[in-house]
Formats: sequence, structure tokens, C-alpha cells
Amino acid sequence: MGRFPALPSANSSATISKPSCLNLFMHFPQLYFYFICDHFIPLFILLYLGENFVWISEFKTWSEAQSFCRMFHTDLASVRNETELQDILRISNGSTVWIGLYRKRLWSDQSSSTFTYWRPQIMPESAEPDNGEKSPGQLGNEHCTAVDHSGYWKDENCLSSFPFILKSNSGDKSAKILLI
Repeated sequence: MGRFPALPSANSSATISKPSCLNLFMHFPQLYFYFICDHFIPLFILLYLGENFVWISEFKTWSEAQSFCRMFHTDLASVRNETELQDILRISNGSTVWIGLYRKRLWSDQSSSTFTYWRPQIMPESAEPDNGEKSPGQLGNEHCTAVDHSGYWKDENCLSSFPFILKSNSGDKSAKILLI
């Protein structure tokens, strides 16, 4: 089996025909692809799994992720409590993902929260946030926050690329197709 699952059969997929040979296929339950003429290319994964957050699997810098979110009248996720952090962990599929915290205290959506979950010192890793103190060439360059596979927060270089979590405006728990 290759990197991507086999195309769904005509009987098992939702296909939307568009001009210029564009077709959109949904591979149940969560993968979205587009098929242009004879080329099969992943579009991105979009999951609505909970009332608060959406996981976008496309790798973007923190600023690109923020712009993407704002294009759809929302923002990067703000995490206000343990329940929201667990929601993010559930939908991020073990990936490190951007959230909306910048410079340890500023949320992208201008909200405020006292909740934090910075990674403690776990040898050989240093405690976070460390602003790149233990990362070669990164000292003073880590201002954006990502959530790792364990749920701990870590500061990262904002020019690094990760999937990201945005706030859901809809409260809809079903998967949605988003064409950009």
C-alpha cells in the first residue's frame, strides 16, 4: 500500500464534479482528496470532532496558520482548561500542532486564560518555555506555542511548520468539506 489509501470506488465515495476536471473524494471517515484530470493529490484533512476545535493537517508556519483561520472568520485555538486540551489531543492524532498562544501570554484571538500546560523538565529535555535555550541556533527565536503528542506545550520557532488547531464556529460535530 502506498502513502495514500486507494481511491474509493464510484459506489462508495462522495464525488463533486467541477469544471477543469476537478473532483472531490471523501475517503471515509476523515480524508479528503482532490483529483484533477489524471492526477491524485491530497487536499488536506479537515475534522470537526467536538464542538470547539478543528484540526487542519496541512503544515503551515504559525503566521500562515493564523491567516488561514482568519480567512474563515475564526482563529487559532485558545486553550482555557484541561477539557479543551484533551479535545485537542483527541483530534490531533498524535501530531505536534500549533495553538494560538504567542510569547507565553498573548492569545491570537485576544482572549485571556490562566490555564497553561508547559512541558516540565523531563530528561534529557528542558522545561518549556525556554525560548530556544536548549535548541541549537534557536536561542531567542521561539515565540509561538505548539502542543506535542503528550499534550505538553512547547515554544517553537514561528517559522517552523506544523498542522494546526482552529476554533470551530459552528458547534457541529460532523466532518465538513472545505475547498480552498
